[in-house]
Amino acid sequence: MPEISDDVAAKPKPLKAILEQVAERALAGRPQLTAEPRRVRTQESDQAARTQARAVTMRLRTKGPDTVAHETNLARAPVWNARAPMAPDQLVTISVLYGQPFQQKGGQPLTAADQRWFAELTNRWVREGCSAYLRVAFSLREAAEILGYKGGGGRQLQLISASLVRLRSATFVSALRRSDGTERRTTWGLIDLAQAIEPRSGPGRGWAELNRHMAALLQEGSVTYLHAPTWDQLRARDELAARLWVFLEAERLPVDEHCWRYPFFAASQDHAAELPAIAQLLGLQDWAMRYRAVERARRAAEAIVEIDPRYGLEIPRGAQRGTWRLEARRRRLIPNQ
Repeated sequence: MPEISDDVAAKPKPLKAILEQVAERALAGRPQLTAEPRRVRTQESDQAARTQARAVTMRLRTKGPDTVAHETNLARAPVWNARAPMAPDQLVTISVLYGQPFQQKGGQPLTAADQRWFAELTNRWVREGCSAYLRVAFSLREAAEILGYKGGGGRQLQLISASLVRLRSATFVSALRRSDGTERRTTWGLIDLAQAIEPRSGPGRGWAELNRHMAALLQEGSVTYLHAPTWDQLRARDELAARLWVFLEAERLPVDEHCWRYPFFAASQDHAAELPAIAQLLGLQDWAMRYRAVERARRAAEAIVEIDPRYGLEIPRGAQRGTWRLEARRRRLIPNQ
């Protein structure tokens, strides 16, 4: 097919004129114009993306089977509820991420169990090579165990289907940070399609199709690598601790005696915070008595320090009345080693 130049694209020529141009070049022995340069650039871009995706996959594989690949923006975002919202249909409607407003515009509130389950889906996709085919297969038994249910039957299918519905319906408007540090404010979601079936005979199976934008972030390297046994042990002990631990794993904390300080409660609206306040992240911002929210978070921090001794965590009072901060440091790079 002849190439249509930029001038032609701006002012389309009649088909007769294009055919005359083709015939003229053929009679003169001149090569036909093609769109090859445009395709070459696309091929080069695709090749770079494949190379980058292979590097992410190989890094995950070298970390061993106990490592889970979780998208980094999701590790930081205030979307996973370790405790039920105050109202059944309450959404995480306003917070902050990367200094910009973070909003959930649609869908049901997501749970901490949903976070672990979605991380398992992204982990399988990355571990299997970041295929352009975005569907991730799973067995109902595996999914139910990750979601915290040990039984079978109709209750198992109901639990998994409910989680898939929450993951599919959740719609967010926020800034998302790519692995190169650039940020873009967009409307985004987690999965596009899903199915879970329990046949009359044989094991139940299902699949979920990742959202393309989310998949692109993963294959570009926006990945936090999590030690699955530590995560699951924390979940069994305290879901709030597990949620805080995932957030901290996405942070590049100091490994010496210095610490990073995070505000516990959100500051005034004229203060541009980079990340959500710890109380917002953990769903404690609506507690009537602030000191009780702080005590609850301290128990979660104690669980983290006990189960993952790399961490040093404290929640002291701030300089102003009614304020606290989380002080966090990390002693080693790999959990339980």
